[in-house]
Amino acid sequence: MSYMKKIASTLAAAVASVAFALVPSVALANGTDSVPYEANATVVVAPNAPEGSELIFDLETKMFTDIVLPNGRTLKPSRGCTDNTSACWAGGGALGDMEFTGTGAVNGNWPSRSSFYSNNKSADIGFTWKGERVYVSQIAANRKFTPNGSVDGFYVTRY
Repeated sequence: MSYMKKIASTLAAAVASVAFALVPSVALANGTDSVPYEANATVVVAPNAPEGSELIFDLETKMFTDIVLPNGRTLKPSRGCTDNTSACWAGGGALGDMEFTGTGAVNGNWPSRSSFYSNNKSADIGFTWKGERVYVSQIAANRKFTPNGSVDGFYVTRY
């Protein structure tokens, strides 16, 4: 084999091994190692909601649009963060800080969020960043979540 062919062959093998390493692992459909999801399947992760909740799903957008909580619990957002027993999603812009009092889940539109404080209850949040929707689950009580940039919030649940 010529020197150039050997370099090309080695380079092709290196590129193939790097490309294979960058392919994300495939989730398994039945919890075993025998049947993975199809490569072109849509996989949606359900939001972490309290036991007994109803998760409302939009088939067109393939997104969860609401969570109906058991026992009539409600989460109420309001402007300002003045109660240390309520969650706070700090941020600038026209809305300023947003406070979330009670337990349950709520969807909304809270642009320019900088930090989320769970205060006395655990929480899950959803936000968009550069057009991608991201959910952060199981933020424990008395924790602060700080992304390294501004995000647009659309979901909060406290439990």
